[in-house]
Amino acid sequence: QLEQALRVRLDFMVFTGFEPSAGELPDASTICRFRNRLVKAELEQKLLALINSQLEQRGLKVQGARGAIIDATIIPSAARPRQHVEGEGEQARLVDSADSEARWVKKGKHAFFGYRGHTAVDSEDGYVEHVQVHPANEAEINKLPEIVEALSPGIEAVLADKGYDANSLRDRLAATETEAVIPSTRSRKAPIPYDAEAYQGRNRIERAF
Repeated sequence: QLEQALRVRLDFMVFTGFEPSAGELPDASTICRFRNRLVKAELEQKLLALINSQLEQRGLKVQGARGAIIDATIIPSAARPRQHVEGEGEQARLVDSADSEARWVKKGKHAFFGYRGHTAVDSEDGYVEHVQVHPANEAEINKLPEIVEALSPGIEAVLADKGYDANSLRDRLAATETEAVIPSTRSRKAPIPYDAEAYQGRNRIERAF
């Protein structure tokens, strides 16, 4: 999708400085290798923070937004699942997937092989503040504390859906004086009050996805 956007979208061309007429656009595999090198060098989050800082300086993004909207989405792997059978009869053989880190997860009535992309956006404009990607079978609720820690200091409120409603998470947020704007699950005998008006802005993260 990024390779295609660099060819047809003027905003992508201007932002990256590539000129399609010069025949210098990177293909998908080049982009993937470059991204993997950034991740290995632990530079991707630093670059994201730098870009957000520049957006704030230009007045395009609210400076020092105090709220964060957090959620996760399924990212299917482009590779076939682990240990699948190729061939038929005597020619059949068990083959390991080229994607050794992807895992299965069931969501609703459907099963997916891939990853979960954990994303945090600011509650004012919906700009992406932080991204993590983990195997799909790792529970998203366990990732929220480290995402909040990565966004600190300055986060005063976290908006998340009821899938993040857990006493342990609420206690950790309270310990850092961070408001939990999280609705209660039906299993709670006594629902915990939350800022319903602020929660209406949670749909900004869907645009990020």
